Amino acid sequence: MYLLGRLNMGGVEISALRLLTHLTAQYRVNPVIYAISGQTGYLDDRFRSVGATILYGKPGALGLLAFFKHVRAQRPDIVHSNVSLPSGFYLLIAWLAGVKIRIAQFHSTALPQRSVLHRAQSSVGRLLVNRFATHIVGVSDGTRSLVRAAPEKWQVIYNGVPAANDVALAGSNPFLITLLGRLAPEKNLEKAVEIFGHLKSMGDQKWKMQFVGPGTSDETTALKAKVLAAGLERDVHVTGPTDNPLVVLKGSGLLLLTSNREGLPTVVLEALSVGTPVVASALPGVLEIAGQVNGVIAVPVAAPADEWTRAITQSAAASRQTIASGFAHGPFGLDRQVERIARLWTLEAKDAKP
Repeated sequence: MYLLGRLNMGGVEISALRLLTHLTAQYRVNPVIYAISGQTGYLDDRFRSVGATILYGKPGALGLLAFFKHVRAQRPDIVHSNVSLPSGFYLLIAWLAGVKIRIAQFHSTALPQRSVLHRAQSSVGRLLVNRFATHIVGVSDGTRSLVRAAPEKWQVIYNGVPAANDVALAGSNPFLITLLGRLAPEKNLEKAVEIFGHLKSMGDQKWKMQFVGPGTSDETTALKAKVLAAGLERDVHVTGPTDNPLVVLKGSGLLLLTSNREGLPTVVLEALSVGTPVVASALPGVLEIAGQVNGVIAVPVAAPADEWTRAITQSAAASRQTIASGFAHGPFGLDRQVERIARLWTLEAKDAKP
């Protein structure tokens, strides 16, 4: 049983879909997705298409009772939770229901600033994760700081993306800067608008920028208002979500990531896999990627716009072929992630003899 919040177009959900697609093709596994929000999502049918069953929970304390009933009815061998520190509450319930393998996986290095009550709930959740998880997994080593896991329970399994078979240089726009992901506050998109405004003020009119990703009506309206206020509406476009992120990234000259917090940003891995250079916030997960493959320039989040623009112009000269080739030989391949998760779940390959 694989716990997620809601099956929308986020990095965690896309990574889970990619993982389960390959696991169900290669191993004997019957995944059950448990959406703790109780809400349907954009990717529901995509998960069903790879053989997953989707169950919908309920929010709040009543949701824990509903989860207990579902676990008792389904009797899963494993509960694998991907809902940050609240995972502790769900793994406690899984323990009470008799589940032997209980996994908490962490995808971020920090939580958003919230109320005193939320901070208290997070503290309790952290204690419960460390008590009731049999395994604690991080998508980067930096995520360990959030959960403070004991060494004997902790391991890092990188999110994987498939290496590109080719790098389509033809058709890419070397002066197109792409931001790919949710239009959420933690993505710090106003910083991107500021950086682009500074870049245009330097006199080079060839540069364009696009924001590609889902957002609420309020988030989309607020972003467009910032672009308009900066006088950049002719060169900056907000396009909405895409089902083909690799196509978008292949057509871009550069990926820009201005987030305030991330775990191991999948979009950075996707960009590098097709040879697209990256300029990104110097967060722990970004630095972990930059330390192992080429193509990433990390800039402190609070750095002035001119430091970001220097990194952008420097990245424009990078070799896409060199970036893609280096990525293909690095540690972030999808096959490696699939193998590690299969071992964690003790799965049997479909071609194994009975």
